[in-house]
Amino acid sequence: MLYVKHVTPASTPDVYFQGNPLVEVLFANAPDALFILDGVNYSILDCNAKALDLFEVESKASLLNLPSFRLYESEFTDLSQELLEKNISNLGEHTQEMAFRSFRQNVFWGKLVKRTVKMDGKTYVVLRVSRSVDYLRAEEVMSNLLHGTAHVTGMKYFKELTRLLCKTFDVPISFVGKLSNDKTKMEIVGAYGPVDPNLPQVFTVKWSLVENTTRGYTSFYPRGARELFPNDPFTQSHQIEGFMCAPIYGTAGDVIGVMGIASDKMMDEIPNSRHILSFFALRTAAEFHRIRSKNLLKDQATKLSEANHIKDKLLSVISHDLMNPLHSVMGYSELLQQKKDTYSKEEMLERVELIDNSIKNIYFLLENIKGWSNIYNNRIKPVSNQVSLAKIIQENMELFKYILSLKKLRIHIDLPEENILHTDKHMLGVIVRNLLSNAIKYTPKGGSILISVTELHDQIQLKIQDDGIGIVPGEGSGSDIHNREKMTASGMGLMLAQKYTQWLDGQFTMHSMQEQGTTCMVSFTKNK
Repeated sequence: MLYVKHVTPASTPDVYFQGNPLVEVLFANAPDALFILDGVNYSILDCNAKALDLFEVESKASLLNLPSFRLYESEFTDLSQELLEKNISNLGEHTQEMAFRSFRQNVFWGKLVKRTVKMDGKTYVVLRVSRSVDYLRAEEVMSNLLHGTAHVTGMKYFKELTRLLCKTFDVPISFVGKLSNDKTKMEIVGAYGPVDPNLPQVFTVKWSLVENTTRGYTSFYPRGARELFPNDPFTQSHQIEGFMCAPIYGTAGDVIGVMGIASDKMMDEIPNSRHILSFFALRTAAEFHRIRSKNLLKDQATKLSEANHIKDKLLSVISHDLMNPLHSVMGYSELLQQKKDTYSKEEMLERVELIDNSIKNIYFLLENIKGWSNIYNNRIKPVSNQVSLAKIIQENMELFKYILSLKKLRIHIDLPEENILHTDKHMLGVIVRNLLSNAIKYTPKGGSILISVTELHDQIQLKIQDDGIGIVPGEGSGSDIHNREKMTASGMGLMLAQKYTQWLDGQFTMHSMQEQGTTCMVSFTKNK
C-alpha cells in the first residue's frame, strides 16, 4: 500500500513522501505519470516528474490544486462518471483509455488508472497515466470502416456499418438509433449481432444507457452497464457489460441519433476509438440527411404528380359537366330569340325555367370546384353560427323546384320544429345541396325521395333516401368516393359533402346499391 501522510499541500507538496524513502524513490522514478488527488473533489495534490514531462509543464505549481479533469481532452462527463465514483467509493480501481491534452494543447492517447487510498481518515485517489503507442490498430480500424462503407448508402450503409463495427471493435452488438422529434424515444434503424427480436424497435430514452449520449456526450462504460442501467430493457435483455456510444448531430446542431457498440464482457478501449466512432457518427448524420432529402424529394414528386393528375381530372370534369348545361343555356336562348314572336307565355316561361335550371347547375358545379380546390390547398376556415337545419333544407329545395317538377318526383319531408345547430352555414348548405342534387340525379322520373331530420340526445341526424338506380361505382359509392380516375361532378359533390362533414365534426355515412337506391346520413352534435 502506498504510504501517504496527510498534510496541507499548498506550500510544501513534497512532504507527502517525507519519512518513507522507498515510496519517494518509487514515486519519483515511476515510468508513468502519477498524481495524488483529493478523494472528494479530485483536485491535484501532488505529482511526479513524469507527470510534468507528459503534460508539458515546468513545475508542480502549474498543476497543484487544479481539478483533474483539466488533464482530459473532453468534458468530465465523457468519463464513465457513475462507474468511476462507484469504484472509488468502494476502494476499487477504474481503468479507461482516452484522449488527454497537455498544457501546451497537444493531444495524445493514453491509459488512465485510478485507485482509491485511505489514510488517517482521509480519502485519496492515485491517478496513473501512460501514453499509448498502439496507433497502428486505430489506423487499421479507421481504414477498415472507411473502405467497407464507402460504396453503400441508405439501409445498406447502416447494415454494413454495424457489421464492420462489431468486427473491427471485436464486440457482439452494434446499432444505429434515430431519436424522435421530442428526444424521448429512439428507433433502431440498423443493428448487427444477437439483438433480441422480441424487443420493440422503439425504446424510451430516459434511464437507458444512451440517455447521456443524447445530451451530446460520447459515452464509454468499460464495465458495469447492467448495474448502472437496471431499468433499461435493451441493457438487461442483452446482458450488456461494456458500452460505447457517440451522438449523431443534425444540421441544426442538435442530437438526432446515436451510434453504439456493446459487449456482454468488459470492453477494452483501443486508441482513438471514441474519435473513430464520432467520425462515423458524422457520416451517419450525413446519411440521415441524405435519406431524409431523398424521401422529401420522393414525397414532393408524388404530390406534384398527384397535383397534375388532379388538375387533369378537374379540367375533365369542367369540360364534361360544364359543357352540358352551357349547351342547354345556349340552345334554349337561341330558340327564344328565334321563336319569341310565336311562343306563348307558358312556352316562354318553360324555356326560361330550363335556362335558369342550367345556370344553377353551372353555379353549383363552380361552387363545388372552388370548395374542392380549397380542401386540397388547406384553405378551409369554418365560421360557426346558430343555423336552422330545416331552413337550410327548405332553401335548397327551392333551388331544385323546377327539376323536381319536371321529373315528377315525390318528396316526403319529415322535419321537427326545432333543429338548431351551431355550425358553418355555408358548409352545411353545400352538404345539403350536394346530397339533394345526387338524390335527384339518380332517381328516375316518378320516383320518390325521403328527407328526414331526427334528434337523439345531443345528436341531430339528416337522412336523404331515394329509390333510384344507386350511385355507379367510381362516382362516390363506398370506398370509391375519392377515386380520381373516375371523378365526375357527382363524385366531387359527394366528396365535398363528406369532407365538409368531417370539418364540422360530424359523421357521414352512405349506403348505395344499384337498382335499390341510396341513403346518405349526416349527424352533428347540437352544441358543436
